Amino acid sequence: MFKLSNKEKLTVIFVWGMALFMLFTSIYDLLLTSFLVGDVIRNIGLAFLLFGVGLTPQFFSKPISEAFKELEQLSPIIFTLKTRFYINNVGLSLMLLGWIVSFVLWLK
Repeated sequence: MFKLSNKEKLTVIFVWGMALFMLFTSIYDLLLTSFLVGDVIRNIGLAFLLFGVGLTPQFFSKPISEAFKELEQLSPIIFTLKTRFYINNVGLSLMLLGWIVSFVLWLK
């Protein structure tokens, strides 16, 4: 685990807080209001994606041109690069699946 600066700690807290917020709102939407399967799947996918982005807070402290060049070299604060890759891909896949489900339900 890395020693993180205060700025990076705040970034991780903010991004993971947004991920938890998305999960809680999707659970609330699922249980208490209307049951829209596509929206729930998309929110869960977005939460996975935000959690994966929060694993590399160093990405936010670099200029954009350098950050994208070094994205594969930035090691996550908890897991390995391979695990971060799978978390991000699960999030993107769930978001795509949510859009497909919403579109199919819209066609009915």
